Amino acid sequence: MAKKSELARQSLSYYGDNIERMRYAKFRAAGYFIGSGIIESGCKQIVTQRLKISGAQWNLDGAILTAKARAAWLSDTWQKLVTARSLLPLAA
Repeated sequence: MAKKSELARQSLSYYGDNIERMRYAKFRAAGYFIGSGIIESGCKQIVTQRLKISGAQWNLDGAILTAKARAAWLSDTWQKLVTARSLLPLAA
C-alpha cells in the first residue's frame, strides 16, 4: 500500500520514527499514565477551579503564578516551596 499512497508512506514513517514512544504495555506495567485523561483532569483541577471563579479577572502573569501555586498546593509541595523561599537571601 505504501507504494501507492503518500498517506500510507507518511504513516509508516511516523510509526517507524516513534516506535520507542509507543511501548504502551511496558509503560502501563511501569505505572505510567499514557492517556490524556490525567492531563485533562490536572488542567481542570489547577486552572478551571481556581482561575475561573465568579468575578475573577487575571492578567497573564498573575494567572501563571496562581496556577503554579495551586499546582504546588495540590501536589503537597507547598511547604517545601515555602521553606525554600524563606532560605533565600533578602535583596539589599
